[in-house]
Amino acid sequence: MTHLDIAATRRICRFLLALAALCAIPFTVCRADSSVRSDPPQSFRVLCYHDIRDALRDTLAQSPESTALDTRELIRHFSWLQKNGFHPVSLQQIVDARAGRATLPDKAVLLSFDDGYASTYTKVFPLLRQFNFPALVALVGSWTEQPASTPAGTAIGGFLSWAQVREMQRSGLVEVASHSFALHQGLLANPQGNLMPAATSRRYDRDNGSYESDAQYATRIGTDLRRNAELIEHATGHKPRAMVWPYGAYNALATQWAVEQGMPIGFTLDSGPNPPSQPLERLRRELISFNTTVTDLQDQLRAPPAGIEWQSGAERVMQVTLDDVADRDPAVQEANLSALLERVVQLHPSTVYLNPFVKADARGTVSAAYFPNRFLALQTDLFSRAAWQLRTRAHVRVYADLSDLALPIAQVAAAPIATGDAADPRFPSERSADSAPGASGLGQAQLMALIEDLSKHATFAGMVFPAAPATVSASSQLSVAQTGRFDTNAEIFDTAAQEVAFTDLTQTLARIAQRYQPTLLTARKLTFDQTGEADARIAATLKSNLAHYDHVVLVVPAMAPRDLAAQAAALVQRALSVDARALGKSIFLLQLPEQGAQAAGPTALLAAQMRQLRINGVRHLGYGVDAFRRDQPAAAELTAEFSNATQAAMR
Repeated sequence: MTHLDIAATRRICRFLLALAALCAIPFTVCRADSSVRSDPPQSFRVLCYHDIRDALRDTLAQSPESTALDTRELIRHFSWLQKNGFHPVSLQQIVDARAGRATLPDKAVLLSFDDGYASTYTKVFPLLRQFNFPALVALVGSWTEQPASTPAGTAIGGFLSWAQVREMQRSGLVEVASHSFALHQGLLANPQGNLMPAATSRRYDRDNGSYESDAQYATRIGTDLRRNAELIEHATGHKPRAMVWPYGAYNALATQWAVEQGMPIGFTLDSGPNPPSQPLERLRRELISFNTTVTDLQDQLRAPPAGIEWQSGAERVMQVTLDDVADRDPAVQEANLSALLERVVQLHPSTVYLNPFVKADARGTVSAAYFPNRFLALQTDLFSRAAWQLRTRAHVRVYADLSDLALPIAQVAAAPIATGDAADPRFPSERSADSAPGASGLGQAQLMALIEDLSKHATFAGMVFPAAPATVSASSQLSVAQTGRFDTNAEIFDTAAQEVAFTDLTQTLARIAQRYQPTLLTARKLTFDQTGEADARIAATLKSNLAHYDHVVLVVPAMAPRDLAAQAAALVQRALSVDARALGKSIFLLQLPEQGAQAAGPTALLAAQMRQLRINGVRHLGYGVDAFRRDQPAAAELTAEFSNATQAAMR
């Protein structure tokens, strides 16, 4: 198995940290456990296994693989499932249940084995027969065609032969799925050298400094899916109906192409149950790693659906600007990025808000971006690299912070919004010929294309939309209609209609992004203080935002050093007066205090504000903008109050 550039490092780290967990433990029969919570009726879970090895610990030095599992541990898993009333089901049972021809048993689980390792036949297949468990086996065609090959750092015993695949299939216990022909690898996706999932990334060509076009991407993915489906059909007599996405990386386009190749069922690595409402083309799976014990398995079978897991813990947000990372000198830029990564690891937030656009000027003009796009100048392709490094090295979620688009979104929202663009399966470049002429349409098309370009060139978990700067004046609307430009210095005023239009447009932009980031979460900023000024308007906006976004970012102006307790209590009461459940979806984003004459330094004041908000029931906190090059706020001083690691007990 060929790995992404960062995967090997993560596996080695996990190996060193968890070595003790792999010590030989005498096999014992697992007792029944009744604590696993019930999923909705007719739901099922999917477990994702890979290579199964005897004496796993002894093999890791030669072949470190984070997803390999010891044979004895697999036996424990199977025994625990059987003892605790779980019912392994076949893919056909799931299809029949979805079609209304049958019902699934309670606590249904589908066992899946990825990559086509030889151990699937030598270790897994005998156990499937012994326990009478059905399973899904996903094959990478290029590896199965050369079963004796052993890509560096992976299968010790090679891969399945077609004869072994056919024998397992004839047993009636195994169904064969596609795992792509050659997409199970990292693809060069930016000038800095990041290798990202081949199924969802646009190839970067270093020779000419260009990116794979929409048409080239479509051809590459479509050809691969068709080739593997035909290969499996020729070798087994059965065309696969399920596509298992390598690394769990998928998007709406790839899913659509899989359906066109006769594979309407798709498997991801999004966690959580699969209730009847979960589309068959995006089924969730729980990834089993080399140190997944039975206790860990129980936890995974309790996991909430992908995308809402942050609600079960304490969200800690660090707002960062790429303007502090970017530099004309690539070496300096890399040093800045390394410093940011080290700081994030030290402060241990759960999420980083990162701007993909170069900071807007005083007029609200956005003229450059940190990602390849069709309309703005490319400052440097930095967003994709920073987001990927933060995700894979610092292990945080990254949200694209669109605060610099506040005025452009407001201007476009002031004009009629053409419906249907977000649902159109064609690329924007293909749709443009059908677009109605006129500059006002150009402004809307620019925004949509920018969001699409961002979403297809980077991987991120969420998108933060700005607070509406209010309605654009009539003269400004006319300017937008005439020029299609974003740089009007608008005279603005407040109306409820503008908020509705602004929300509608951001929802459209989110739907565009979700075609490339399927589990994308959305957040919306709202300036929020304890004064009660414009209370009715703020309350209405907060109520609307709570209804339309996954969470709301309440931007709290710096509090006065005195009476912090009273100020924090007033903030919380203000939010609760709008909706008693507001604290569950609200992230209080504090502004970094200025270095002033107060007795306490800015970090101490920031920490004190966080403490008072938590005392008053606030769970989700953040701050911005982090000045990591100046150590502001001071990491050593803030960690105890802010870090997810130190605050874990308070979740």
